[in-house]
Amino acid sequence: MRLTTFFPFLGDLKNYTAKDLRADLVGALTVTPMAIPQAMAYALIAGVHPQYGIYTAIFPVIAAALWGSSRYLIAGPTNAISMVLFSSLATVSIGGVVASTMPEEVRMPYIFMIALLAGLIQIVMGLARLGELTNFISHSVMAAFVAGAALLIAAGQLNTVLGLSLPRAEGGFFPQIATTLASLDQTNPWSLGIAAGTVLLTILFRRISRRFPATLAALVVASCLSALLGAAAHGVKMVGPIPSVLPPLSLPQTLDPEVWRALFFPAL
Repeated sequence: MRLTTFFPFLGDLKNYTAKDLRADLVGALTVTPMAIPQAMAYALIAGVHPQYGIYTAIFPVIAAALWGSSRYLIAGPTNAISMVLFSSLATVSIGGVVASTMPEEVRMPYIFMIALLAGLIQIVMGLARLGELTNFISHSVMAAFVAGAALLIAAGQLNTVLGLSLPRAEGGFFPQIATTLASLDQTNPWSLGIAAGTVLLTILFRRISRRFPATLAALVVASCLSALLGAAAHGVKMVGPIPSVLPPLSLPQTLDPEVWRALFFPAL
């Protein structure tokens, strides 16, 4: 059996040129400044520390680049997966305790287990060629799913935009909106100003050129202004220092059948 059967990227490396390397470096330098903070934001949507988003910005992308079946496959986290993970943790009960209410150091091993199970399920589905089933999902279902996910994510970020310190309301979109509207009098003008200014800068920068990284430039300018003006001292929430090393991966120490059953369906 040829080595390229298990390492298909070896065949591509035979014809890899300096021109290809330059193009890949330009692509990496273009994507990385947006991919890392975006992955950290997805971690926040999933209800975990932003440092865990760095995992999803590194390892899945490397695996997809080396073993992926398409040169145009986009790998990494998505807002839909982050949202589904967050909602799943609110329904998983481990030993009578809801996973979403556990301290982060206790909750993370179960999240890693869900990710591992989801990967194993995807491998089995791929070997069984079940990907063809996606052809039977209607366009209207996908459009509704995307629209619903966008509304839920927007509702979840309203507290951050307005600078409100409110727990996530249970029940989805409408309870979240109602809770936020009832607390509008507590809006932090600094948080609202930074959010509105970032959106405005993005719109203005897009007029410079279609190739100009408008979103990235707006984020850099807003971040610099926030630091110079001392936004944190005015109640604006900051991510804070990110550890210089990746947090350790860990699995639950005791995995009885009840735990496996509780984690399998969220993974599926």
